[in-house]
Amino acid sequence: MTRILQISPYPIVAPRHGGQIRVSEIRKYLRHQGCEVLTLSICEPAYSERDQDNDFVVNLDHEPRPFDMPYGAEIQMARLSVSNLQVQQFLSEKMELFSPDFIFFEQPWLWPAVQKILSTPKFQSAEPKIIYSSQNIESHVKAAILRDHLLDERKISQFVDEVESLELSLARAASSIICVTTSDAEYFSQHSSAAIQICPNGVEKRALSAPELNEVNSFKRGRTYALFAASAHPPNAVGFWRMLGPCLASIPPSAMIVVVGSVGGILEAYAPPEASLYATANSGVVQKVGQVSDALLAALIWGSSGIIVPITSGGGSNLKTAEAIASGKPVVATQFACRGFEFSSRLSEFHICDDQVQFSRVAARIARGEILAPLPSAEEKSLRQLVYWDNTLKNISQVLS
Repeated sequence: MTRILQISPYPIVAPRHGGQIRVSEIRKYLRHQGCEVLTLSICEPAYSERDQDNDFVVNLDHEPRPFDMPYGAEIQMARLSVSNLQVQQFLSEKMELFSPDFIFFEQPWLWPAVQKILSTPKFQSAEPKIIYSSQNIESHVKAAILRDHLLDERKISQFVDEVESLELSLARAASSIICVTTSDAEYFSQHSSAAIQICPNGVEKRALSAPELNEVNSFKRGRTYALFAASAHPPNAVGFWRMLGPCLASIPPSAMIVVVGSVGGILEAYAPPEASLYATANSGVVQKVGQVSDALLAALIWGSSGIIVPITSGGGSNLKTAEAIASGKPVVATQFACRGFEFSSRLSEFHICDDQVQFSRVAARIARGEILAPLPSAEEKSLRQLVYWDNTLKNISQVLS
């Protein structure tokens, strides 16, 4: 039996955000292929749901912050994982006991730690193949986020250079790289001789259940709504305001935007200053429901008039775009949000808008229930099936040959 070790920067006992979901789905797919898979993480205490045997917790609050900059937790972890003897011992013992044939790095941050371990005498005879399972181009994502919030270009460049060096070191050591988009694959092909497979993000098939449907009907109280679901990743909140504008007055009291996921906790922090002028009107339109179960998310999608995907920056491909495609509902999304899902332009009532005024108008029409769900052709139904995980991950089998 092929033994695969997954190295992750977060636990997947209870997957919630997109990264966790992707790692979990990859493990599930590999196990369905008959592989034995062990998933280890070096993670922060904020992840309260963990595997006590295979998730090692490190508190970064007591560690020096690289370059004294925000959004640097991953680089902190990368540095610490090399120098911290407990982390090294944890990884080394697990690797020796499991003796993997392949090591899948879910994101690059823990590569320096494992690279150091593999160079020790104990592991010199071990020859596991290295797989870089990339969710985006990390240096590009960090550069975009930091330049949205900082003015010190020198510090930003130093930070991004370290991220790029780490990521490309892993890419060059890998026998295969798994990417989510064609553009990501093109980037890595310029920097690595590794075989590259494209496995877009996907969505699982969810069944509707009566209790959650009843809960949504009670929550609606006769109002129509557009659904916006996202994690607390800064580009999600930034995109919301960039594409919908500071004032949501075009959405009447009979409609709303329902915000699902942890993005609701950071929306105000990333609002433009002028949004404060419309705070009362906006608060009546935006209804936050926080993180929800898969069953309730399915019911919220079912009860919606459509879905908005206002992503303007970040990296990789967006799981919520896959969710929007699978829903069969009217959708408005940016071109950026459709990376990895270029076929979405062929779908009925799937509006791709990069102009803020046009996007906000379509979003308001969806929220008001003025755009009806399409009746898809057989071809369109087949296209929508492409976003389910069993289809998006099928190329992973090729990296195991």
